[in-house]
Amino acid sequence: MENTSPQNSSIPASPPSPSLNQSHFLPSSSRLPNNSFFERIKQIFMRRKKIIFLAGLLIIVNIIIAVLIYLFFSKNTAKIEGKIGLNGYVPEGATIAIAKKGLEDKQFYIVTQGIVAKDGASWVWKNAEKGKGYEIRAYLQQNGDNIGESDSLFVAAPAANEVLNINSQNKPSQKETVIISGTIDLNGVVPQDSKLAIAVKKNSETDFTTIISGMRAKDMAQWSYNNAQSGESYEIKALLTKKDQTIAESQVLKVVAPAANEVLRIDTGGTYQHFGAFISPTVQVPTATVAPVVLTATPIPTVVSSFTPTLVPNAIISGEVDLNGNIPDNGIITVTARKSGESNFNIVNDGIAAKDKATWSWSGANSGAIYQMIAYLKINGANLAQSQTITVTAPAANEIFVINVLNNLQQPQYSPGIQCNQTNSQNLWNVNISYHSMDGANLYWLKVGDINQDNRYIDAIIPPNNQTLPTTYSFTTDYFFSQGTTYFVKYAYSTCSNCTDIFYFSPWSQITQFSCNPPQPTATPTVTLTPKPTTPPTATYTPTPTFTPLPTPTDTPIPTLTEKPIPTNLPQGN
Repeated sequence: MENTSPQNSSIPASPPSPSLNQSHFLPSSSRLPNNSFFERIKQIFMRRKKIIFLAGLLIIVNIIIAVLIYLFFSKNTAKIEGKIGLNGYVPEGATIAIAKKGLEDKQFYIVTQGIVAKDGASWVWKNAEKGKGYEIRAYLQQNGDNIGESDSLFVAAPAANEVLNINSQNKPSQKETVIISGTIDLNGVVPQDSKLAIAVKKNSETDFTTIISGMRAKDMAQWSYNNAQSGESYEIKALLTKKDQTIAESQVLKVVAPAANEVLRIDTGGTYQHFGAFISPTVQVPTATVAPVVLTATPIPTVVSSFTPTLVPNAIISGEVDLNGNIPDNGIITVTARKSGESNFNIVNDGIAAKDKATWSWSGANSGAIYQMIAYLKINGANLAQSQTITVTAPAANEIFVINVLNNLQQPQYSPGIQCNQTNSQNLWNVNISYHSMDGANLYWLKVGDINQDNRYIDAIIPPNNQTLPTTYSFTTDYFFSQGTTYFVKYAYSTCSNCTDIFYFSPWSQITQFSCNPPQPTATPTVTLTPKPTTPPTATYTPTPTFTPLPTPTDTPIPTLTEKPIPTNLPQGN
């Protein structure tokens, strides 16, 4: 049979058995599984490796972004925290909520709630914006309803140790005897053998009743009224007495029982003026279409003291600074003071490191003298922010300046200008105040006062005049100013359009001092004498020419007329 095997085939039909003396081995592809399988595995692995790498890289990028976002917001967020001063009857199950209102907000928004309603309760808001100003308020709530609220606290973030006081007006079902207690902040010279007393009255009563007397007259003396009725509103004041004569008294404290840690302040200088974190004058904000409103500050009642202290040098006034907001690293605090009756503030303590709760002290005050004092936060020599003005009698302690640091408002560059206009029938002047316009300003705050009170005559917040980009604005006052008396004017500005609190405004401008006097009568013009010319050199003497008399004229003889005889027998005319 014919062999059908290929003649030229390189692969035998039946491969021969390999022998030991064979000069080469079979190719590996003939001995191992197909190589394409491993290639596919390798490709799959490489693709998965790329996917895993990209996924890992994406995770890392997300982590970095999250960290950056966290750092950004943690850098720009700040806490505002403090405690609750809760007075009055608190219903069972009541809680406290904290609300904020920023410049851009038209209402309050709850930022934390569910705080157990008790005196001294702590609160914190963690998501405020650093360097931004807020109005903070506490609400007493029951079953979701507000049954009490605090006054507003105006503060810049961050801030700590801020106290929100709530006077609960709720009444218990049954009367209960409770306690109202606190301390007395006593400033100034304290006469020997003087005593402290506490007087109280209900809101419905007319006269105060002394409930404590004979207390030792010392600073931070403690007092307690043990017969108050829970839920009842009271007015309380402290008295400094000597031989049953009242020397000085504190402000009137309005509180609902029970209450604790209430401070009554007495200045023995004879007047009391209360300053909290911010005092908001009762002012109106006229709209742009309304003429500016002139507002006269209501004078603070004065207690006339029969005690005249002897001024002794080297009394100490001291305290601390409640510094809130975005505090610069290289900022310093400067304390200034002026004695009542003087016009200029002088630096009394400088170079204090800018930090919250920084302490300050001035040892150069006169004991018994009354001072107005202001603290400034400065950076590179320029005023960045300032405190409220405190009025205090030396010596004094525990005086607190509150400075809120915002980010963008600088002190006006120019001081205001004044022009006295005319007098009325009572011989009082009105004046025109001019002040420099500031970029972005929506409100201006004007104050005119005297050496005792900086807003005694004008305390007005007004919008810009309806003018097209003026360099200055003007404001005309009513007839307030006595002839020859010295007054002081200053102004500040705000980018807010509906704010009435000082910490929304720039630092005050430099003060302008002025007084109004009638013009002197114009004197009758005096003829101006022409100055004598410089005497010229004396000319050489020229002899006066000798007068030559005229010759006496010789009388010329008048010739004698010879009479001619009249002829006779002249013919007669017809």
